[in-house]
Amino acid sequence: MQPPDPPSAGKVPQGHSVVENLQAEFQMPSGIPVATMALGKGGARNAAILAVQILAIGDKSLQKKLKSYKKRLAEKVEEKDSKLKSKA
Repeated sequence: MQPPDPPSAGKVPQGHSVVENLQAEFQMPSGIPVATMALGKGGARNAAILAVQILAIGDKSLQKKLKSYKKRLAEKVEEKDSKLKSKA
């Protein structure tokens, strides 16, 4: 039995035409879903996180690592928020 096709997460590469890449992602035929991410480094990170979330569905070890990573992300946001509030 052949494994199913992997999920597709689109991220526009730097240096390529944004419009052409987005058109290619948006015009996928029925049956080929594409999760489209934001542009730049943030989009690349989000694509990676989405991929890990999908893989973690069946991997308890990966679930723990993802939870820890997201906790660190939240802590960084809280630190930045605190710094902004102290400047105001």
